[in-house]
Amino acid sequence: MDFFPEGGKLLEWVIQKVAFKAQARSGGAKEIKGKIYTSKGDTITHFESQHDGRGIVNIYPETGIIYHADILSEQGERKIFDLPKVENQGFAITLNRRNRIIYYETQKTKWTQWPDSIFLIAHTRGGLRMVKKITNSQIMGGVEEGFLEEGITHFLLIDHRGIPLSERLCFVMH
Repeated sequence: MDFFPEGGKLLEWVIQKVAFKAQARSGGAKEIKGKIYTSKGDTITHFESQHDGRGIVNIYPETGIIYHADILSEQGERKIFDLPKVENQGFAITLNRRNRIIYYETQKTKWTQWPDSIFLIAHTRGGLRMVKKITNSQIMGGVEEGFLEEGITHFLLIDHRGIPLSERLCFVMH
């Protein structure tokens, strides 16, 4: 079982999508259902795979708390997995698609200082499609799918020194 927080890190006090992938020992997909609970024993949410052992669950994590996933397979096998550690510093870029527009939003923890400037870069197979300065007052926006080349587009959030802060992939098919 693998967990993938959107933007790369599980950030404190930020509502985040966490993708997951469940595999059998043979390497094939495994359909599952389960719940996420805290080290204190509180159940946060329930979830289940949607296709080929994959799915998405939303959580609102808190630093200092360890999150676990209690998983039950279709065959009745139960296992417990730890989610990634919650970070109290950092940025994440989130993407949502609606009406052929890819909407992005920059998120950060309340403890993270806004740098001098940050930029959102989008490229497809190395071809630069967008460079946009992101400000503390303009953290959201959208890109029309038609503006991007078909294939996997890589969205990268970097600081003014070129250091990556967060990344996200998106598949575009015209």
